[in-house]
Amino acid sequence: MPGDTLDIEVWGKYVDVANANPSLQAFLASIASGTAAAGTIVDGSNYGTAAGNAFPFDDTFLDKQDDHDAGPKAFLNFLVFDRDYNHIDAKCGYKQLPNDAGEDGTGKAFKPLTQRIIIDKPGYVYIYLSNDNVVLGGGPVEVYFDDFKITHRKSQIVQSDDYYGFGLSFNSYTRENSVAQNYLYNGKEQINDLGLDWADYGARMYMPEIGRWGVVDPLSEQSRRWTQYNYALNNPIRFIDPDGMAASPYYDENGKFLGVDEKGFAGEIRITDQKTFDENSKDGVADSKSMEARTNGEANFLGVQDAGLSSEAMSNIYTDVLDKGGYDMNKVEGGAIAVSNGDDKFNNPNTTKDPNSPANTDRATGKISVDQQKTGTKLLNTVENVRSTLGDHEFKGHLEGKVGSFGDHYKAYENQFNNSQNWSDATPEFKKAIEKSHDNNTYLYNRSRHDQYYMMKPHKH
Repeated sequence: MPGDTLDIEVWGKYVDVANANPSLQAFLASIASGTAAAGTIVDGSNYGTAAGNAFPFDDTFLDKQDDHDAGPKAFLNFLVFDRDYNHIDAKCGYKQLPNDAGEDGTGKAFKPLTQRIIIDKPGYVYIYLSNDNVVLGGGPVEVYFDDFKITHRKSQIVQSDDYYGFGLSFNSYTRENSVAQNYLYNGKEQINDLGLDWADYGARMYMPEIGRWGVVDPLSEQSRRWTQYNYALNNPIRFIDPDGMAASPYYDENGKFLGVDEKGFAGEIRITDQKTFDENSKDGVADSKSMEARTNGEANFLGVQDAGLSSEAMSNIYTDVLDKGGYDMNKVEGGAIAVSNGDDKFNNPNTTKDPNSPANTDRATGKISVDQQKTGTKLLNTVENVRSTLGDHEFKGHLEGKVGSFGDHYKAYENQFNNSQNWSDATPEFKKAIEKSHDNNTYLYNRSRHDQYYMMKPHKH
C-alpha cells in the first residue's frame, strides 16, 4: 500500500583468492580437486536455475554491466512492480557487495547490504540475491550471504481513491483484510447492489460514469440553461453539489430563494435582493467574492438572522432549507415551519419556556415552531445549523422519533451528533451550545446516560 516501508538487509562476504593466505588457498584447492579432508561439507554445490524454472522477471534494465565497482558482481536486488506487473524503474535497483568484504583466511567480518523502499502505489516487490560475476564477464567467485531480513512497516493508510472531476474513481486500492469503506466521492455512500455503482446524495442518486443524476432536478426551472440531470452545473472543478439539490442559498427579504454561488448549498444563509444577485452573477450563479465585496460602501447581503425579516419570510427560508435537505415537510403541520417574533406570528406557532431553546415540536399535531426572540435562534444562521436543529433534532428526533422532553430527550441531541454531514459542517459556536444542552439535559433527567457519555470528558455544571 502507498506509504508502506520495506527495509531490506543482508550480510555478505566473498572468498578473496588473490589475497588469501596459503592455508586458505590450499583448503580451497583440496575442495576443487576432491581431496578435502573427511567431514568437509560443501553446501549449495548444485545451486542454480533449474531447466524450466527460469528467472520470472526481466531485470536487464538494471544495467549491471555498467557497474565498475572493484568488488565481485554479487548483489542484493529489488524489483518494484505496480498491480499490473509493470516495473517501476525509479524504485528498482541493486546493492553490490563491496570490495572490502573479501575473506582472506583471517576471519574478516561480513559486510551489510541495506536498502529502504518507500511504496508509492499498490503492487509487488520481488527481492533476491545473486552472484553474477561469471554472467557479467568475470571469473567464478565464492560468495556467501547470511541473515537475510525484510521488515515491512505498514502505513496508516487502509484505502485510497483518486477521482476524475465528475467523481469516477481510478487508481483505487484497499489494504488486504481491511473493512470496506463505501463512503467515497464527496463523502457519499457508494451503492454497489446489482453492480449499480451509484452515489447516494440523499435527494437523488448520482452516476459518476456519465456525470448525471438518475432523475430530474426538482428545481430545474430555476436553471434552464442546463440539462435537468446536470451535476454541479456541468463544472465540478468550480462547483459542488453536496446533497443533490440546489446550490448555495441566497434569499430575498420575503424568503424567496434567488439562487446559488459556487460554494454549493452550504454555509451561511444570505439575504439580498434580485437586482444585487443578478449584478453579481453569471449564468445564474453568484460569484461569492463579488457578493462579499461592498458596493458604494454598502454590503451586498446580510446574514439571515441580521436582516430583520418577517416571521413569514423566516418560515419560508427554514422550510426551504429543510425541504432541499430531503426532510419531508408534508409531515409538518401546514407544510411549513411556524415562526414567532413577538407579535409577528406565522402558522400559529407554539412557545417554549426555555429562554435559550429556539425551537419546539408538538408531537401530536406535527407542528415545529421557532421563536425568533430566543437566544439560541441567532445560531440558526447556516444551512447546517438549521438542518441540525430543525431537521435532525426536531423533525427526526421529536416528530418522527417521538422523543420526549425529559428522560429520553438526549436521543434528539444525539440525532444531531450522528448526522455526520450536518454536524461536521456546523459552526463551532453552534456545536458548543448543543453539546452544553445535551450535557445539562442528561445531567438533570438521565444521569446514567450522562455518566456513560461524559465519563471520559472533563466538564462541570
